[in-house]
Amino acid sequence: SAAQRIRGGDYRTPIAAGSRDEIGELAASLEHMRAGIADREAQILELAYLDALTGLPNRNLFNERLQQAIAKARDDREPLAVILLDLDRFRWVNDTLGHDRGDEVLRAVAQRLRNPVPASALLARSALLAGGVPRLFLVLESALKLSKAEG
Repeated sequence: SAAQRIRGGDYRTPIAAGSRDEIGELAASLEHMRAGIADREAQILELAYLDALTGLPNRNLFNERLQQAIAKARDDREPLAVILLDLDRFRWVNDTLGHDRGDEVLRAVAQRLRNPVPASALLARSALLAGGVPRLFLVLESALKLSKAEG
């Protein structure tokens, strides 16, 4: 039943209110609450796993997906590439031009890297590290197959 699904934490399935009597009103109210909870849960997951500035997966999601990619590469006996990208002179941008300009640079870099990255790859952003350097990570599954296909 709908109540059991909600009690179990499943807020995905809408609740149909079939009648206009008191039970129908109760079902409609329950549907309104379910939709609100589902929306808030989606927002919480977005905050937990996406970098608010760039929209890229954050370190939490990166770590989860990296573990999955490592396990898959091990099981499939396929190579896996993990690339760490530092933005040189980023601290200079922040210190000289201000944090708003630094944010613009990060968003622009993230956007430019999204397009050429294969769909099977994971591009993620880590928060600023000591020294004010943001880090971007790129995980390429089946890296050997990708390089052979491109070359």
